[in-house]
Amino acid sequence: MNDIFLSYSTKDRDRLKPLFQALAQQGWSVFWDHQSIHTGENWHRKIEEAINNSRCVVVVWSKHSIHSEWVLEEASRGKARDVLLPIRIDAIEPPFGFGMRQAGDFTGWNGKGDHPAFIELAAQIYGLLGRGSQPLPPPPKSRQGVVLAGVTAVAVAGGGIYLQQNGYFTGENGAAIEQSVASVAELKVVPAPVATFDGEKVYKGLCFSCHDTGVAGSPKLGDKAAWSPRIATGNDALYASSLNGKGAMPAKGGNSALSDEEVKAAVDWMVSQAK
Repeated sequence: MNDIFLSYSTKDRDRLKPLFQALAQQGWSVFWDHQSIHTGENWHRKIEEAINNSRCVVVVWSKHSIHSEWVLEEASRGKARDVLLPIRIDAIEPPFGFGMRQAGDFTGWNGKGDHPAFIELAAQIYGLLGRGSQPLPPPPKSRQGVVLAGVTAVAVAGGGIYLQQNGYFTGENGAAIEQSVASVAELKVVPAPVATFDGEKVYKGLCFSCHDTGVAGSPKLGDKAAWSPRIATGNDALYASSLNGKGAMPAKGGNSALSDEEVKAAVDWMVSQAK
């Protein structure tokens, strides 16, 4: 389930990259067909599943989208589920049937997360997702875990059981679990599988906004001449620049929710495209 389904006209795709990035930087999972549907997947089925299961539908009204049957259908689904949040990027009136819902005015948005228009939209999204539904904090840097005597620790929203790094169980029935584990004569501690990260997916979710266009001196994806001197400095230097920020590029591309491993995976993928 995604937090947000972004409904828009494909003719506005380039205009909406900053919006997608700003939403993703809040830590929300955003279904944007341009990024979320991959080669070989059934496009119609993916759209239907996403529109029916996303917790919020942000429809972008423009001079193009008000004439799009797809956008009207998606907006109707969101309206029927009472999860529709409309915004407009052109000075137009919403199509018939949607005029009763006030659309956020993004005609003067500067693409920044601290702009009043975006702040208002973000507040509405937080309210719609509900109390306690704010984006999850970033995952711990360590991807190593332990399996204790076959006991699986499951984090349950609203106060389930957690296995903390220090080995203590908390939450409901925590004391009973600790006692049960303590009674086991021999505990086997084995490393959990190390998670792998899709660098291309991270790139398409964030890095593309700069490296697709070369904005602010960013080396464009696949530009061997631009990447060659950077690659020559070594992976550690590239990782450090991406993790800590350099020049106009903020730390982690401006998305602090990304783990170090995810950022490194994106760097590795971009490097592979320039070799």
